[in-house]
Amino acid sequence: MSGAYAAMDYYAILGVSRQAGQDAIRRAFRKLARRYHPDAGPGASPERFREAAEAYETLGSPERRRAYDRTLRPLPRPEPEPPVDDYAARRDLLRHFAGIERELDALLRRRR
Repeated sequence: MSGAYAAMDYYAILGVSRQAGQDAIRRAFRKLARRYHPDAGPGASPERFREAAEAYETLGSPERRRAYDRTLRPLPRPEPEPPVDDYAARRDLLRHFAGIERELDALLRRRR
C-alpha cells in the first residue's frame, strides 16, 4: 500500500463520522461509487473511486476498521500466495519415473 493511502482519513473520504455504523458506511460508499465510477459518464473520477473503494474496504470490515481506528492507518493487504511452480513439480515427477525406467531396464538386462 502506498504511503499516500496511509495518510488518508477514510471517514472523511466517505463523508461519515467515526461512530457511523456499517449500514451508513455502505450507503456512503455506494453513493460515491455511483458518482465516481469510471463508467458513470460525466463527473466520473477513477482516482476518487479508488479512494472510496479503499476506504470502504477498510471500514467495511470490522477487523480492519478496529485496526485502522487504533492506528489511524489501514492494515496492509494480505500478500497473495506465491504461484505453484507446476513445471518444477512435473520435472521432478519425470525425473523420478526416468530413474525407475533405468532401474527396470537394468533388471531386464540382467535376466537375459
